[in-house]
Amino acid sequence: MSIQGILAFIVALSLLVVVHEFGHFIVAKLTGMRVEGFSLFFGQPIVSVRRAQEGGWRIRSFGWWWGLPNEAFQHGETEYAVRWIPFGGYVKLAGQSDVGAAETTGQPWEFASKPVLARAAVIVAGPLMNFLLAVVLFAFLDARYGVIGRIGIGPAPDMRVATVKPDSRADRLGIVPGTAWVGIDNHPITTWDEIAQIVERDSTPTLALATPKGDTVRVTLHGGLRELDTFGVQWESSPTVGSVIPLEPANEAGLRVGDRVLAVDGTPVATWTDMSRLIRRSPGKPLLLDVRRDDIVHVIEVTPSVEIATEEVEGGVRLPILAAVGTGFAQTWTVTVKVVRFIERLATRAISPKYLAGPIGIFKMTEAAAAQGPATYLVLIALLSAQLGFINLLPLAVLDGGQLVMLAFEGISGRRPTVRQQEVIQRVGMALLLGLMVMVTIIDLGRLFSSP
Repeated sequence: MSIQGILAFIVALSLLVVVHEFGHFIVAKLTGMRVEGFSLFFGQPIVSVRRAQEGGWRIRSFGWWWGLPNEAFQHGETEYAVRWIPFGGYVKLAGQSDVGAAETTGQPWEFASKPVLARAAVIVAGPLMNFLLAVVLFAFLDARYGVIGRIGIGPAPDMRVATVKPDSRADRLGIVPGTAWVGIDNHPITTWDEIAQIVERDSTPTLALATPKGDTVRVTLHGGLRELDTFGVQWESSPTVGSVIPLEPANEAGLRVGDRVLAVDGTPVATWTDMSRLIRRSPGKPLLLDVRRDDIVHVIEVTPSVEIATEEVEGGVRLPILAAVGTGFAQTWTVTVKVVRFIERLATRAISPKYLAGPIGIFKMTEAAAAQGPATYLVLIALLSAQLGFINLLPLAVLDGGQLVMLAFEGISGRRPTVRQQEVIQRVGMALLLGLMVMVTIIDLGRLFSSP
């Protein structure tokens, strides 16, 4: 846990919440509702500002007051505050008890006194602002860094020599392109990460290599990873699918682990890099993949998603601003659809709940994203913002979606739910939400304590 990670988490969470609450705030103002307070963070205020309609200010800082007396203020004058607990924020509307306001008194500026459509507009404005933030961030990134295509697959542990440097140690040992890395220190290799772990433990590892002719070559490295870097070969994975990410285009198209891609849109591919290059150049464009599966060649159509080309990814195409706005909307829509599919498959047990992430998981993601650079960090915020926008529309009483359901009931029936009905709905919604929070927290803790 680093200071950078903590700050990245606080900034991301606060931005998401403040943008959400600003949606409620601005529409409440536009519909004539009294907004008693708009706060960044929680707890006692560090500084707060309030402006009278006739002019003049009232400022509070660490308990000290300056400016106009409290009696000089009328309804509609909002207190803006920065508070000392650095998480999120909130907006306080008159007559809306669930945000801490006083009980309804029937005044025309209160939330409860406004028509159903006005109240619904205030409620839905929060999630819509989260969607808008996602669109803006995606559009900025698409224009600034460019876009690539991605289908959501990982390479199989099939590591082969792509090139051999002349007069290198590998060349002198007779290693040629196509030679496969079989194992290291008598351990079969399944991932690249395992190589680094073994070499870190053993500074003189022995490599086992299999040449295309079937010969086995054993090589002892005396300089660890440093000698491996100067061994004289470039390794390349074959275009064989080693993993398929759920809900991504490859999964939706029917690609399976073990499939070997032979061609992309008629262009033969011999390496993972060749295949990736063609996919990256085709964001949003349908591609035909010739895939060998069980000695049978299948043709599978897949449309790569539009992804941000961060500093770590080459080959991105920068978009003009209008085109970037269009892809920003498309990317936000894609994220929302994935959330819907995830919830559907989670409910039908077609996907494991291990993919859920709570506060601990989100903290680890923001910390890792911030370490990778501003582009990756902004991509994560955009993804979280779109997800938050949709989740808040779920019909749970403690979320905006639950309030919209009660407003719909009022609009259709002509009467408001009784206090008893609201209590029951809120308790059920809170129980479901708390159950989900407990589950994701347990999963988060499991990931935390199982991490190396």
